[in-house]
Amino acid sequence: MSKTLSLMEQEAVQVLEKLEQHGYLAFFVGGYVRDSLLGRPIHDIDLTTNALPEQVLHIFPHCIPTGLKHGTVTVMMEHHSFEVTTFRTESEYEQYRRPKKVEYVSRLEDDLRRRDFTMNAMAMNRHLELIDPFGGKKDIEDRLIRSVGNPAERFQEDALRLIRCVRFSANYGFDIEQRTEQALEQCSTLLKYIAMERVQAEWERMMAGPRPWVGLRHLLRHGFIRNLKEELPISPEMWEAVLHPGLEQWLRRLSGSQARWCAVLWTLNCDPMIASEALKILKYPNRFVEETAAVLHVLEQWKTWDGAHEDGIKPFIRWSVRYGREPVLHALSLLEQAPLVFQRKASDSFVQLLHTYGAKVQERLMAVPVQSAADLNVTGKDLITAGIRPGPRMGEILKTLLLQCALGDLPNEREVLLQAAGKWQEQGMQGGID
Repeated sequence: MSKTLSLMEQEAVQVLEKLEQHGYLAFFVGGYVRDSLLGRPIHDIDLTTNALPEQVLHIFPHCIPTGLKHGTVTVMMEHHSFEVTTFRTESEYEQYRRPKKVEYVSRLEDDLRRRDFTMNAMAMNRHLELIDPFGGKKDIEDRLIRSVGNPAERFQEDALRLIRCVRFSANYGFDIEQRTEQALEQCSTLLKYIAMERVQAEWERMMAGPRPWVGLRHLLRHGFIRNLKEELPISPEMWEAVLHPGLEQWLRRLSGSQARWCAVLWTLNCDPMIASEALKILKYPNRFVEETAAVLHVLEQWKTWDGAHEDGIKPFIRWSVRYGREPVLHALSLLEQAPLVFQRKASDSFVQLLHTYGAKVQERLMAVPVQSAADLNVTGKDLITAGIRPGPRMGEILKTLLLQCALGDLPNEREVLLQAAGKWQEQGMQGGID
């Protein structure tokens, strides 16, 4: 392979050269080799050598002993760092995830043999000459994911490989070789041993990738969803909706994990509470969960809005005040990109509203003078001074003031707001923004 090397690659070559100068073998391995053959961007580079970790530490002045138990040292160069791992074999795996025993070996092929898939079991020397004992290059050319050796054994060694296989298939657009795919279903129960944080990391990379619908279908087809360590509050019957051909069309139009999760969860008919619980079980960050739930709340409003007593963009303003402007805009964008079959999950009145006002909504929402109670020219202390006692009633009055100002029905002026609040207090008004 002949190509111009990036700065990262040049520094990696320097590491290999220095190891060779001290009499050791050293190679590029793993994702770097695979992605180089695929012409994909390179984000990090792993190296392997027959030098023991202590010898690597002695050779390089700037090192971090990041994984001595498993033979890994991080070598710090001027601009980049590289994990350098000694040739090894693994055995006696604990909880179908981590090797209990690691033995150093002298042959590169023995090290490559322990890896998961043939496309990840290749190496290159510093001249970028390929070492490929298991046919990984041909499998890449054939766009095929194949286990190294017996697939069931590879999955039993590390059950996270089950989801990695699905993620590779989705993100790379590769088919899964028949024996390897059969082993996915046979070994799916092993996922009960894998921490949800590890599952989430792979699932997230799949959802953010180019073909998330492929991965979702694999997760359903091979029983992964029902065999997770923690059960998701979504029934198998609900998950069947990921097979809907319209969902693929929708996801193709969306970018970003969060937008795609919103589309999937709405397709599955998950209400915001169930969706939040599922994402929490999958260990998504709280902010991600809350923002996703807010979008789904807006979509739920659209299902039932009948348009009988409201025109123009007023419903968008009401929802913006209640759930936040960004969730409304995100939900609007989602539905605008949805195939017609999913748009019709909203009420006919809303679909008509969407087509009539959709292009104007963002501009109008950005011009709304108030977005939260903090924007009002009256405070809770002002209301107390005006004779309104703290409690739920005050909260309702503040919400109603906010909505009326957002809709333009009241000016955001202190005296006007206090007068309106006093009037509602006298009338026992139970306002709000529902």
